[in-house]
Amino acid sequence: MTLMRTVRLLSTSVPLRQLCQATAADMSHQQSSSGHRNRRNQSSTTRRQRPNYFLSVPLAHYDSITSHISKIQDELIKAQPELEGALVDPASAHVTLFVLTLNKSSENQEESEVASVDDAVRCLKESVSTLKAQSLLQTFNLRFKGLGTFSNKVLFVEPEMGDGLTTLQRVGESLSEYFFTQGLLKELPREYNAHLTVAKTSNLFSRRGPRPTNRNVRIPESSYEMYKEAPVQGEFVVDEIQLCQMQGRKHGSYYTVAASISLQE
Repeated sequence: MTLMRTVRLLSTSVPLRQLCQATAADMSHQQSSSGHRNRRNQSSTTRRQRPNYFLSVPLAHYDSITSHISKIQDELIKAQPELEGALVDPASAHVTLFVLTLNKSSENQEESEVASVDDAVRCLKESVSTLKAQSLLQTFNLRFKGLGTFSNKVLFVEPEMGDGLTTLQRVGESLSEYFFTQGLLKELPREYNAHLTVAKTSNLFSRRGPRPTNRNVRIPESSYEMYKEAPVQGEFVVDEIQLCQMQGRKHGSYYTVAASISLQE
């Protein structure tokens, strides 16, 4: 009897052990698959996110700059009415230092590879000591003259060469390096080309309404030739750096400013 009972127990225990092993393997596979999906989803979300904030030098409060931009735009649409949708609102006039991709909330930050707006605000405030140590915490002047383009798809007013532009470039480099070391920039900007945007053809495809069938739209040189070497009257004091939100700006108004630092000691 004892031998028969032992045989019966052994025969029933084998399937049970196999079932437990199969169940454990199943659960492990499900957890692995779920983790893989989560990582893949997070990765694809990060890839899909576009820059939504930027560091800039505000210039829209200078009437001579906004009126100069408006005059160029008037001539541009006289020559090429179809480019009206490419115009950049003069009320948003600024020079961008670099762009950032940020989460608006710091909640669940440990699960995200993208820094939050709070992180960027903190970083900008902390950078004051770095700028001071590099003798860059001081106001400087910019002058603008002439027009340039990026492949005739972006038209912009160019800053004049001189001490002001050199200082602007140094400030931009210092801030981008600090934001990079703090993990808010994935890589340093390859090349900095300071400019004051007048029009960009990408606007034709990002706004509501009819869109051009030809995606290779260009801004012809003949449409802005009379302003090609024209100076903007006056010198413009740079005394502030801002962290601005790209989205949500209404026509005729400036960007929402998340934070700013003064360059005056």
